[in-house]
Amino acid sequence: MNPILSQEFKIPFAKITADDIETAIPEILDSTNLKIKEIVKNPEIASYQNTIVALEDRLEPIDRAVTIVYHLKSVKNTASIREAFNSVLESISKFYAELALNQELWQRLKEFADSPAAQDLKGIEKRHFEKTIKSFVRNGADLDDQARAKIKAIKIELSELQNKFSENVLDSSNQFELILTSPEELSGLPQSVLQMAKEDAENKQISGYRFSLQAPYIVPFLKYSNNRALRKKMHNAYENRASSGKHDNENLIDRILLLRQELALILGYKNFSEYQLEERMLNSTKKVKDFQAEVYQKTLPFWQKELDILKTFSKEELHIKDLKPWDISYAIEKLKLSQFSFDDEELRPYFSLKNALAGLFEIVNRLFAITIKEEENEEKWHEDVRYYNIFAEDGSFLGAFYTDLFPREEKRSGAWMNSFITGGPKENASFSPHLGLIVANFNKAQKDTPSLLSHRELETLFHEFGHLLHHMLSNVEIKSLSGTNVAWDFVELPSQLMENWTYEKQALDLFAKHYKTSEALPDDLLNKLLSQKQFMQAHYQMRQLSFGDIDLALHSNYSKEADGTVVSFSSNIMENYAIKPEFAHSNFIKAFSHIFSGGYASGYYSYKWSEVLEADAFTRFKNEGVFNSETGKEFKEKILSKGNSEEANKLFEDFMNRKPSIQSLLDRNLGALSS
Repeated sequence: MNPILSQEFKIPFAKITADDIETAIPEILDSTNLKIKEIVKNPEIASYQNTIVALEDRLEPIDRAVTIVYHLKSVKNTASIREAFNSVLESISKFYAELALNQELWQRLKEFADSPAAQDLKGIEKRHFEKTIKSFVRNGADLDDQARAKIKAIKIELSELQNKFSENVLDSSNQFELILTSPEELSGLPQSVLQMAKEDAENKQISGYRFSLQAPYIVPFLKYSNNRALRKKMHNAYENRASSGKHDNENLIDRILLLRQELALILGYKNFSEYQLEERMLNSTKKVKDFQAEVYQKTLPFWQKELDILKTFSKEELHIKDLKPWDISYAIEKLKLSQFSFDDEELRPYFSLKNALAGLFEIVNRLFAITIKEEENEEKWHEDVRYYNIFAEDGSFLGAFYTDLFPREEKRSGAWMNSFITGGPKENASFSPHLGLIVANFNKAQKDTPSLLSHRELETLFHEFGHLLHHMLSNVEIKSLSGTNVAWDFVELPSQLMENWTYEKQALDLFAKHYKTSEALPDDLLNKLLSQKQFMQAHYQMRQLSFGDIDLALHSNYSKEADGTVVSFSSNIMENYAIKPEFAHSNFIKAFSHIFSGGYASGYYSYKWSEVLEADAFTRFKNEGVFNSETGKEFKEKILSKGNSEEANKLFEDFMNRKPSIQSLLDRNLGALSS
């Protein structure tokens, strides 16, 4: 059997070749189309089981195969994998577009919808039925032939454009390298970065130190390098990814935005944002704008105070008279060192990846009564990949997950979680296991040191694991309503909540030990970490709001004819959030993968909205105990296990016994400045 089509729980990744992609997808498409015809042609009266449930069951194998193919394209984007992926992309896009517009299937669904049996549905079955019908309507199934044909063409083209956008970002990033040799060029850079850059150069058979635009290089370089000219070079290279030559994304963005707007209009919505937001907690453009505006206004005075301090410090202490964008991270880091005698790099020796994972596993054991054990699995896509099993308190097998945590040139940047298999109820009243993964781009182990994380990377690890828990602890009988298949602005709640434990002494005591001496994280260093927790938080909050504002504006009221280029339009909005207006003018939008190839279109605000939810929810843990097993049990039962079985607002209110409050976020992020 083609390994992509294997139904074994452990996916045979090691056996998958580019040729398998090209043969598996046509085969599974043909098979699935035949199964859908069986549903449509079923002579029995349409029922919940033979129509709604049958459709979900028939789609599961193709969804799994497509997920595997997309995953490989993200983590193993070799020339052959890319070529194979691109050869099947149109057929995949065409299948899903046609599925939602299939008139015979739609008539079958409507036949059941009009029956007394549909009206008698209760609970999750009713929700499943209503969500299925709504999905078909939102995809245009009830429109005329001409409109449906146009929708299909738009969706196919969009999938190709979004894929090309992603490829351009990856390829343009990989084109850049900075080779340094002299002490002056390397001044200020942490030893951990230098060691990594040295080994990277050696692997490329280059003398000196090699720096790329991958996160483990660009972030510390801009924070620590004393060489202003080189900071400028790295900053400009990063900001100008996918901005010139054959990798320039501007025309792709124009076309993507135009097609999204056209799609929304055909479907009866005023703009793409209204279409996207309809099924979310903040379910209109106005609600999102009002939310963003409220946070902006309450953050503004704190932000202005922060900027005054930063500008004065930069001028008087750093002798940077004219602050530039490539100075910001550097100046912030120096200001923090001045105010708190704290350097992020001081923490890195205490956060080995091995210990961090062990500590994370112990934390979730105490909170959610689960046990995690590593297992050797040779069926992996790269040697860096690890495989773990998760067990419930009674020893039953809940599922497994992969980790892929280090950067490679053929792997896209960032961090994410994904699901391969969603478990469900079995005939013997048990539940079949889930399978997922978390991906990141952390510092890899070097010759003399293990993989050591910055505190921000530690937060990222906990964040992605929060997403994984949402998938792995789901206990929903309908797979399409399980796990992370929730409202987009609710999905970040579990992930962002988990970040809080990276600041809790009780949690850090479990794993924060020096990689050489095993010395526990000293209290004075922990106190420094905690004392600077609110440092420049208004600045970072404004940055997050700026991305949400630009995203919403592009998808609700942007017109190239009226507003100029997407770069100038985005830059003009960014001026409201920039330290200086001229800082706002850059090409960053051309590599904004979240909204142009990552699914966050009209959804970037959800990071900040979910932060409102998690800051509020964490007050229960702070008040009741960060390792209070009863609170953890409640969060698992009322949030993590529920998936999309009920409305997100209701799930949150069930856990908190009230509606969400923005005040918890403001108190946590801005409290130190207001005292």
